[in-house]
Amino acid sequence: MAELFEYPVVRGPSHLVRRVPEKALVRVSHRSRAASTPIDTGVTTQVAVRIRLKRMGKIHAPQYRVVVVDSRKKRDGRVIEEIGIYDAMPNPSVIRIDSDRAQYWLGVGAQPSDQVRRLLVLTGDIAKFNGKKDAVSRVLISEKDKAALAAEAVKAAEAEAEKSKAAASAKKAEEEAQAAAEAAAKAEAEKAEESDEAASEEAASGEDA
Repeated sequence: MAELFEYPVVRGPSHLVRRVPEKALVRVSHRSRAASTPIDTGVTTQVAVRIRLKRMGKIHAPQYRVVVVDSRKKRDGRVIEEIGIYDAMPNPSVIRIDSDRAQYWLGVGAQPSDQVRRLLVLTGDIAKFNGKKDAVSRVLISEKDKAALAAEAVKAAEAEAEKSKAAASAKKAEEEAQAAAEAAAKAEAEKAEESDEAASEEAASGEDA
């Protein structure tokens, strides 16, 4: 069913509002009006997440962060998460990516940029994501970085050993304390039993007298 709507017309320098002639009335159908009204379907729009490089460092010495961002935001917008670094200046380049986080974001549908995809191919994360169990990293590591990684591994092993030693000491102390408490309780029980026996003997002696 159509409805009639009257629209005012402004004419002349006095800007007087006059009624539109009846023949100029505009007919607007309910269907057209409904089509222009947004409908809430209850469906949540998914955020388009991308994994890309974010430039850092100086003009002639760029360094990059591997970041997860919302592609709808501006290029230098807020980063959702930082999952790695990339420095192309040294030889070989420094590529460090958190594989677990990369697998997570790829699993939820994040799309890597072309540059990041090449890095993930080198680290073996793309192959791992595609189901290859024998995926290995082909990232070259400098001798300096190898030494640093070895030192970190030794430090981590020492920290783990120290933690295990502290846990063992705490467990031993707890067991000793429990044993001492049990011994004290047993001694107290034996003392109470001896007191009861002495009282019984004394009572029996009184009755005999």
